[in-house]
Amino acid sequence: MKKTMYVLLVLLFAAGCGSPENKEKTAPQTMSTQSSKAVAQGVTFDAAVNNLNQGKVQEAIILLEQLIKADPQDIRPYPLLANIYIRAGKLKDAQALLDLGTKVHPQNADLYFLLTQVQDQLGDKDAAIKSVKKSVELYRANKDEENFQKALVIYRVLSESESMK
Repeated sequence: MKKTMYVLLVLLFAAGCGSPENKEKTAPQTMSTQSSKAVAQGVTFDAAVNNLNQGKVQEAIILLEQLIKADPQDIRPYPLLANIYIRAGKLKDAQALLDLGTKVHPQNADLYFLLTQVQDQLGDKDAAIKSVKKSVELYRANKDEENFQKALVIYRVLSESESMK
């Protein structure tokens, strides 16, 4: 059952939880600008993505961490770095990053949805249910029907599995 829920979470997230429409609705206006401090240091989001595309994962991680430190309001590094951590099996790092991300960006449904996945994998069902419930509320408020429906399915699956205990 646990493996089935994990696969369901991964498939639903990979199927488009990060749609461009949702990014426009949930991302702060500072998203399109780079932190002047980070740019002055030669650290840009594009450089991190380029490193990742070239297989330089560790370099990408360093740049993404620097970007978050230099400009916590820039939403872009959070989900990318969280996904890198998840793929590397660093679930506690992903959770800490997403906890920070949801504090800085409390209206970003995608961060809550991603946090749900991490919390579920770590076995914290109560926290996962709270996070996915928040993502459902935010997707609904943002009128993001596609991701609302995906999050709602996950909410129901997690809630049912918790009530079966």
